[in-house]
Order: sequence, then C-alpha cells, then structure tokens
Amino acid sequence: MSYRKNSSLVVILMGSPVDKSHCDNIENVCKSFGMACPIRVTSAHKSTAKILKIVAYYEALGIPIVFIAVAGRSNGLGPVLSGNTQFPVINCPPIDNSWGAHDIWSSLRLPS
Repeated sequence: MSYRKNSSLVVILMGSPVDKSHCDNIENVCKSFGMACPIRVTSAHKSTAKILKIVAYYEALGIPIVFIAVAGRSNGLGPVLSGNTQFPVINCPPIDNSWGAHDIWSSLRLPS
C-alpha cells in the first residue's frame, strides 16, 4: 500500500489473530477519522526481529505514525515497540474480566 507524504498513519500490531475483532473495532474508529490503519500480526515473544522490520518499514515512509499495540495478558508488544521507535505507542489490550483488572498495570507502568 502506498501512503502520501502529507498523510498520517495508525499502525495496529496485534500479538495474535485471536485479537482480530478488538483490532477491527480500533480500525473502524481510525477510518471514521479518515486515517489509514493497516493491521499486522506479530508476537513480541516469538518474532521480535519481525517487529523491528515492521517498525523500520513504516518509519522509512517519512510520515507521522502512531503504533497501537494489541496483546492480551503479557502486554509485551507495547514495550518492545516503544523501545524501538521514536513514534508514540499506545497499548490497547483486549480486556477480559477474569484478568483485566490486574493486567492494566502492565500497560500503565511502562518505562517512558
């Protein structure tokens, strides 16, 4: 897909295809504002090198980017992204009532 130099981009990275419906909701909101919003699947634990290649690809476009990390339970994806890009990273894990209250701290207490 090609992107215009004067555009901006929201890139959703999900840790597993299980999170697809949550990512679709985020994508729909972004698209309602006219933002391009590709969704990629990659695991912080299983394919860190792939994450770094994805980040490098989007950074090379030369346009403003926001990365959204969607990974349930471990939330390792957001920290890996934020540690390897200058662009903002938003953790947006799918919340499950059985563990969501405990998991929120792994998103809120990330290093700067």
